[in-house]
Amino acid sequence: MALNDEGNVRRRLSDYARPVLQRPVTRIHAPLARNANFRIDSHVMSMLPIFHGKPSEDPYRHVDELSQVCEINQIHNVSADVMKMKLFPATLRDRAKDWFLKLGKEFTSWTEMEEEFLRKYYSVGKTTC
Repeated sequence: MALNDEGNVRRRLSDYARPVLQRPVTRIHAPLARNANFRIDSHVMSMLPIFHGKPSEDPYRHVDELSQVCEINQIHNVSADVMKMKLFPATLRDRAKDWFLKLGKEFTSWTEMEEEFLRKYYSVGKTTC
């Protein structure tokens, strides 16, 4: 690679037309038991709530609905919290999905994920007295 006068890498115009391959990746480390068979059927996926990140949406309700789906569709040797961690990204769309993908964090518990989500989408203005 050629360097310019300031010692920086000189880029050609065609270099700017290539997609950038590096981006933050959110990693989910949900511990599964060795003999756990984590397979989600399509009927479970169709039951999942969807969250777009709109101001009119209630993040607490989203978390509650996700919890209900995970608790009634239990998988042998897989806790409800692990199911929530694995399924949560599939419930996000549009702005909410973009936010989650750009986090670039590692999550090791459902509590961490839930707190991060509520910190982002809970608005004090939604509280009624």
